[in-house]
Amino acid sequence: MDFVRTLLVFAAPAELDAGLRAFQVERPTRLWTPVPARSGVHLVQSGVGKANAAACVAWCLSRAPFRRVISVGIAGALPGSGLDVGDVVVADGASLADEGVQTPDGFSDIAAMGFGPGAVAAGQTGDAIGQGVVIDCDAGVKVAGATRGVVATVSTCSGTDAAAAEIVRRTGAIAEDMESAAIGFTARRLGAGFGGVRVISNFAGDRARQQWNLSLALTRMSTQVATMDI
Repeated sequence: MDFVRTLLVFAAPAELDAGLRAFQVERPTRLWTPVPARSGVHLVQSGVGKANAAACVAWCLSRAPFRRVISVGIAGALPGSGLDVGDVVVADGASLADEGVQTPDGFSDIAAMGFGPGAVAAGQTGDAIGQGVVIDCDAGVKVAGATRGVVATVSTCSGTDAAAAEIVRRTGAIAEDMESAAIGFTARRLGAGFGGVRVISNFAGDRARQQWNLSLALTRMSTQVATMDI
């Protein structure tokens, strides 16, 4: 792969720590401070959620010429995905899964309302950010043994079986996180490539019956980050 300055974005402190261990580098003293990991690769902690993720990426890209931004972290496996805890997902796209309006007739996403992520002002030329509410991945990330598919990015995680099933029905996603689509939207808007790598830490659905193994997921993430083709 050609040399390109790459920014790996982690949301929570434990996720960043897994990345720091992979490259054996020290934690930054401030949030949103990219840390050099190896030639051309920097790590940054955004904070959890879409707002933190988007703002962090915009801040970083305004100050350094990163040409590729990768969302890295944990995720919940959605029903029917066939994923298990510790499995690695490489995103083909990231869906803004709960942006829209809930009506008596069901949920209508922002694309159906005319405000999809690729929407621009009248008379302007749009860009190829994505179709509907899915932000396309174009960074060419490769991880051996990973499962590829759409990742659903939500503000409210699926804590019931019905909510998880509805996310799958609307998006066809295999995993759920809280940042990837916001990271991808901002990166693509600002001219950088976007990719996503997530390790399954739990199963989405009924909160009381969710199975978690955060330690396994973070260990797996550290191993994959150190070796993935970026």
